[in-house]
Amino acid sequence: MRNRIIILDPGHGGWDLGAVSMGIKKKDLNLKIAARLYFLLQNRGIKVKMTRTDDSYIFLGDRVRMANNLKADIFISIHCNAASSTKANGIETLYYPGSTKGKALAEEIQLKLVDKLKREDRGIKTRDDFFILKYTSIPAVLIECGFLTNK
Repeated sequence: MRNRIIILDPGHGGWDLGAVSMGIKKKDLNLKIAARLYFLLQNRGIKVKMTRTDDSYIFLGDRVRMANNLKADIFISIHCNAASSTKANGIETLYYPGSTKGKALAEEIQLKLVDKLKREDRGIKTRDDFFILKYTSIPAVLIECGFLTNK
């Protein structure tokens, strides 16, 4: 049996800040969350690769190629949401429409995150316009871990 590989993709990075709220840059928080998850998974004996480990920008095509070339089992992109309303909150997990494995992965991750973190369940949603979800040949999800715009 081959080793299982999970790709963790901290969204944004380098020149691509993502949203900024209350002095917190989305790119930095995404990296901190992914680094923590990397540590937790490694401690469970799971082989994990990060698309970035520092404040550098990795092109979307390079992120997808990494996942596809490594023949990883799943691809998880870590993000944080932002909204004009400071009342917006909760967790949501996105997947590519028509991907049954992506949907199953999104459902499982969403269920566990909401249960463990005790946050509002914004559900799973399809997105056909997210490059990494569309072109990754393995089950892929993008997790919006919460809202930068909500304390």
